[in-house]
Amino acid sequence: MRSALEIYHLADGRVETVWQSDDLYEAPNWFPDNSGFLINGDGLLWRVPRNGGAAVQVDTGSATRLNNDHGISPDGQSIVISSHTGQEGSVIYSLPVAGGAPRRVTPLSPSYWHGWSPDGATHAYCARRGERYEICTCDLDGGNERQLTGRDGDQ
Repeated sequence: MRSALEIYHLADGRVETVWQSDDLYEAPNWFPDNSGFLINGDGLLWRVPRNGGAAVQVDTGSATRLNNDHGISPDGQSIVISSHTGQEGSVIYSLPVAGGAPRRVTPLSPSYWHGWSPDGATHAYCARRGERYEICTCDLDGGNERQLTGRDGDQ
């Protein structure tokens, strides 16, 4: 076994193994409705049911070189991914939770998704802007990028 999805129950210290594979999978994310997990494996996104069973590939359209930066919106309706796009580097995309055509979120690259705001209206991510990697946010639709680090005088 090379990968396992396990749940640690704080109340009694019990470890529940939900799913195992001989292949490398990483970066599990819970679905807000507790129905399962999203995991990354071999540049693709997979859904694993909460009670185990086969991993099912999520259709991410043309985005097939995913890194392990992905997540599920707080309302459970969308998935966000970071995927490499040839010479351009990593770009952030959004797609329906059931899968489908990705919609580009970040116009600039490289951008590596990190998290949602609690209300689901803002993305936070790491991005190379100039010679440094910075922390940025943008609106859900990708507009209004705000660089939070690396401002004038920052070292």
